Amino acid sequence: MDCTSKGKDAEGKNKEVKEKEVKERSSQKRKWSSPSKREERKEEEEVKKKKEKRRKPIDSSPLTKKDREYIWNQPQLPVTCGDKEGVLHKDKLAKGEKCIVYQSLWYTPPEFEKLGGKERHKKWKTSIRCCKATLQNLIQENYLMAPPATAASTATDRGQDKKRLHARRSTDPAHTKKKQDRGEGYQREEREEEEIEKMTEAGGAVDDFSSHDYKDVDTSMFEGVALPVQCGPITGRLQKIRFALGSKGKCIRREEGWLTPAEFVRRNPDLKDGMWKRDITCRGQCLSYLLQRKILWMHAEGCQCRMCSQEESDLEYQRNDDDCFICGEVGELLCCDGCPRSFHRDCHLPTSASPPGVKWLCTFCVHAQWMRNPIRPDHMNQREILESRISDYKLQCQYLLLFLLNADEQRIFTKDPRLTGSDYSVIPRPMWLEKVWRLLENCYHLVEEFVSDVRLIFRNYAVFNRNDDQKQLGMRLSDLFEKEFCITFNISTDKKIRSALTLSDRSQ
Repeated sequence: MDCTSKGKDAEGKNKEVKEKEVKERSSQKRKWSSPSKREERKEEEEVKKKKEKRRKPIDSSPLTKKDREYIWNQPQLPVTCGDKEGVLHKDKLAKGEKCIVYQSLWYTPPEFEKLGGKERHKKWKTSIRCCKATLQNLIQENYLMAPPATAASTATDRGQDKKRLHARRSTDPAHTKKKQDRGEGYQREEREEEEIEKMTEAGGAVDDFSSHDYKDVDTSMFEGVALPVQCGPITGRLQKIRFALGSKGKCIRREEGWLTPAEFVRRNPDLKDGMWKRDITCRGQCLSYLLQRKILWMHAEGCQCRMCSQEESDLEYQRNDDDCFICGEVGELLCCDGCPRSFHRDCHLPTSASPPGVKWLCTFCVHAQWMRNPIRPDHMNQREILESRISDYKLQCQYLLLFLLNADEQRIFTKDPRLTGSDYSVIPRPMWLEKVWRLLENCYHLVEEFVSDVRLIFRNYAVFNRNDDQKQLGMRLSDLFEKEFCITFNISTDKKIRSALTLSDRSQ
């Protein structure tokens, strides 16, 4: 057989193979062209996809087997957000409570997200991490239980209604002009309202940890003229009668002075874009809740009262306390120019009149300046101080007496105990703070005489009151005095020295 015939046979075989392949493809097309065949093909593809899903990992979280075992078994987990590290309590997260501890303070996940500088994300489940995985990963894998969000839908609906109302207002020329006429403070209030509405409409972060447990809150704990408030580590007391707006009305008292809610929020170094209604809390609830339940009332937009006024005289009025720092009563008060304290003239030591236009400092401020004095005496023992002339330390004794008068909120140790109607004859030498005041003015010659009479007040109280609860009150004030006495005179707090001096006082 020659080469040409072999080549022809090979070409014929190749042609046959190609024709066969074409026929198979055309028959396969006809096979799947009918509706029943197409459905069979779809079912086969779905089965293949399900098999592939089973082979894939549950999620893309970078958790090792060891991490998963640790997270499953531990009730508390280390979490991070930005540069902040805290501890998450799983059971509190499931209840929707404050569940993350950072520097001994409790935070909700949205608050911790803000603390870590991720507040713009507004999605704490992805901002907060544990063992390199997000909380969303852990919730999806059932390692964590997501908090309840029962109020989310209603809050969203309410937000939509407000959104439509704002849209109608924005097209109203009268409203536009009115908005332009407002002061900067009111515009800031409105911007804050809109921010809270946006967060509410976004869903999740606000609702999960604020609205759902409102109906279970006991509002009786918000009674009284003043309420304790905090913003992160910053604490103060809010005076209800002073409250006006976020940017107006200095209503929160701190040691350094009175602040508006907006100024109070800015004291927190961890907050960049704080909102006072959301970030200031009182006994676990934000101020927006107190406004909602009419525990606090915001002043009207055009209010011209002394708390809303921006006149210099009215701002000066807001800088000091409305009642006396010693007795807690109102009246004609002498205002200190160095601190927020105010006093009745007869409640301050030394008793003095402040001429108009002259800067006046109270004994607390003068004493604080003396404490900062670099030429202040070095460490001295108690015996040296007690044997000193009282004229050398008159300021310090006056400060200690005013300190005790302010600490005695129930006025138990201030007044003559014989006036209470009780049989006080068992006490051979009664003593009280007002009597010490009179003796300090003219009678004492040594510091020891002053200190001995103050200690006698608490010893008499302990002898007369056998009840443990009443004894504790006297012991608490006695401990405050001893501690402040040692700080004031920069002396040793050695217990042996104190007990020896106390025994010497008893023998007198």
